[in-house]
Amino acid sequence: MCGYLYRPGKAAQAFPGVLAVLLTTVSAWSETPPHRAAVKEQQPVPIVVDDSRTLADALAEAAADPHDNVIRFESTLFTSDPVLEINDTLILETRPDSHDRIDGTLDTGPLTLRFRRSTEAAFELRGEGMLTVTNLHMEGGLSHSLVLREGADVRLAGVTLSGAAGAGLVLFDRARVTMTDSRIVGHRTHGIEMHEQTRATLRNVCLAGNGQSAAALFGQADLDARGGLWADNGDWNLVLADKSQASLTDCVLSGAGFAQVDLNGSTAVALDGCVVERGRRFGLLATGESRIDLKNAEVRRHGSHGIELQEKARLRIERSRVADCGGYGALLFGKARIEADDTVFADHDAHGVGLRDAAGGMLRRCRFTGNRYSGVSCQDAGAGGAVEITQCLFSGNSQRPIARGPAQIDPPVPTPVRIHDDRVECLAAPDARIELFADPVGEATSYQTTLKADARGRFTVSRGDIPKGHVLTATATLGANTSEFNVVAGPRDAGPILHALLAQTGPLSDREEDARFGTRLRRWPTGTRLVLHLHNPPDPEIEHYGRFVCQMVGDWTGGAVTAEVCVDRWVTLPPGAVLIPVRWIPADTTPLTGRGGLIFLRWTGEGTFTPGIEILLADGKGQGDLCHPILAHEIGHALGLHHARVGLLSRMQGSAAPSGTCWVNDFTAVPTFYDVLALHLLYDRASHAGITLGEVVARGLTAAVPDLRAGMQASPPPPPARINPSANRP
Repeated sequence: MCGYLYRPGKAAQAFPGVLAVLLTTVSAWSETPPHRAAVKEQQPVPIVVDDSRTLADALAEAAADPHDNVIRFESTLFTSDPVLEINDTLILETRPDSHDRIDGTLDTGPLTLRFRRSTEAAFELRGEGMLTVTNLHMEGGLSHSLVLREGADVRLAGVTLSGAAGAGLVLFDRARVTMTDSRIVGHRTHGIEMHEQTRATLRNVCLAGNGQSAAALFGQADLDARGGLWADNGDWNLVLADKSQASLTDCVLSGAGFAQVDLNGSTAVALDGCVVERGRRFGLLATGESRIDLKNAEVRRHGSHGIELQEKARLRIERSRVADCGGYGALLFGKARIEADDTVFADHDAHGVGLRDAAGGMLRRCRFTGNRYSGVSCQDAGAGGAVEITQCLFSGNSQRPIARGPAQIDPPVPTPVRIHDDRVECLAAPDARIELFADPVGEATSYQTTLKADARGRFTVSRGDIPKGHVLTATATLGANTSEFNVVAGPRDAGPILHALLAQTGPLSDREEDARFGTRLRRWPTGTRLVLHLHNPPDPEIEHYGRFVCQMVGDWTGGAVTAEVCVDRWVTLPPGAVLIPVRWIPADTTPLTGRGGLIFLRWTGEGTFTPGIEILLADGKGQGDLCHPILAHEIGHALGLHHARVGLLSRMQGSAAPSGTCWVNDFTAVPTFYDVLALHLLYDRASHAGITLGEVVARGLTAAVPDLRAGMQASPPPPPARINPSANRP
């Protein structure tokens, strides 16, 4: 109900969807407004509307009188309801420095002025004087309810404007209005319409059920509202154009059809302690060079995106919550930018935050929980705007915490290369800032610490620092760009994961069975050199991705196997090298049959791989961005790894969903700690052709990891990877 004055700072709760017009009696407001010079007020001269004097007569008398006046109404005019029928437009010409008043207070309640035949405004105020109106209901009119012109200054307290065929309150020509404990409801167009250099100050004002918007600002209009309820207006609750601006504190904006707040041009809006909810499409939509500043706000339950920015729009959001939207929490296009601190993006039907085109931003100490896809989705650093993400936490999202694309390695993702018992040496970009997190399933529920990679991109983490039941995940930030996450260390108790990776057995394998320890492992003979021939790749960045992965194969296998990429049309193999052709075909072509990738392998009875291996990858046509990390997955198979149904804990997650409900149904861009640990064990120098899983376990599968430093080849720093829907307003 409009009579309910919402205080979101105390309780952010829903309210009835159908709003009725309630009349509230308040005391007459006669103090000097803050924007006028303090002067000694004279006692106003009373003018009474009675049987001998109409309201139009009283207004004309007040305009002619050099004294300040107060217009009151004789109770004997009304036999039942306090309603005064008005047939023509009321006009008041004010004098500079005058302060007239209209007091609609009656013994039986506030007075209603019912306008029938006014062709322009029901009531029009002109001139630079001040008018205070208290306890009055203005109903109807063929055009607008109240129009202010020529610098008019009006104070409305306990006033209701309703039911006009145009807007409720319209301001032109530097006019100003201050409204307190009032309502503007049920107009065919806007509740408030402001033009040029006008200003409105609203305190506990209800704007509801207006056909187009609660408030529409044009030119350089300025609106300041506190403690109001704006609900169930047609297309918008607040729309700003040109260079207008608005500041709302402790307000509720709810139920608009297109956007609760819609900005374009060079406009600006600041919302502090506000609730923006239940929009049938957007919560906030900004285009042009407009700016949004949100503090302590709730943006929730919108049919599409909570916030959308286009072109060069800017969003500054802090200590807020964006939740339960049918699309993204926040989606940015063009060169838009977001700066977010200590804000929650939760339970959206898409990504928490998505950045497209050249959109960029800075996200600090934010939380991303329960989103249908990733917490943050953005372009690779070379393809989009700069996106820096620091000390943000991720949990319960259905896909990986940060999803960059399409290559997913720009900036380079932290990747384990050598495991020395409790120490894990990793590779990222040279001098990158590394942030470490702890999480049970490979997300980032707890921030741990920050360290820096050396000039070669190397950094070391300790398995002893991992909280019980968790793994360490890491991002790398280079300049103003943050990489995807990767699992860089895990606890010793990793038997079931390694059983699946090494021998395709155990509860976490595709077969979901008891471990078969007699299974022979498959591997290449020591000294094998693999050459991946990328034949006519659909995207040149795949070459960068392939080289990024292949350069670390020597480290992962202790020098037993090396790998390289060739993109030449004709391949000349070095002596003893093994060629692995990589071809791209349509995803619906047999034998790919809709999968992202497939590998054909050959091995001997003892488990030794032999030449004749081929990799097929989907060409990406008709499927959006190419999925580059599938190449790393197939390289893992080519080295002897199988599927492990553990989501983010392994790059070897297969087409089947992870085992159980705790895992995230997605994969990382590069091999994880567990993939590298499995390769260390598989190519340990003590291993031999025909070795079984049981023999590996007997050597201490879940205990100390073999020292692979002998025969290792130093890896150079990774090479850099180089690689719009828009809402139409009604």
